[in-house]
Amino acid sequence: MRHTFGGFGYEKYGLPEPFLGQFLRLSLKEVKAAEGYFWQVHRVDTRQESNPPEGLVRSFEGMLQMKGNVGFVKGVMVHLSQINFEIDTKTLVKGRAVRAYNQKNKEWGWRAIDIEKLCIFEN
Repeated sequence: MRHTFGGFGYEKYGLPEPFLGQFLRLSLKEVKAAEGYFWQVHRVDTRQESNPPEGLVRSFEGMLQMKGNVGFVKGVMVHLSQINFEIDTKTLVKGRAVRAYNQKNKEWGWRAIDIEKLCIFEN
């Protein structure tokens, strides 16, 4: 199995740091080096994609379950800083999420990029 790695500095391409939910289209070339293969960036298209590639964005709706500063809705992680409305133990929400890599668990998951309250159910 061959390992390929890569990365690039946004400032080299005149780009600000990306934000959660932003998509960039990259033109890449695989290059062989002494330590293996790496990706070299040739072009960066900064136009916002109105329709990101399938599998990178999904909609969600369900009950928000908060645990400290983090909550979950049907497998989508929501950070407390993204919530700008009153929440209760039974808050129904909907939103959009992007694929995100969880460094701690070393696995791919989903992270909310926007979220809105639908209603709060009374106990």
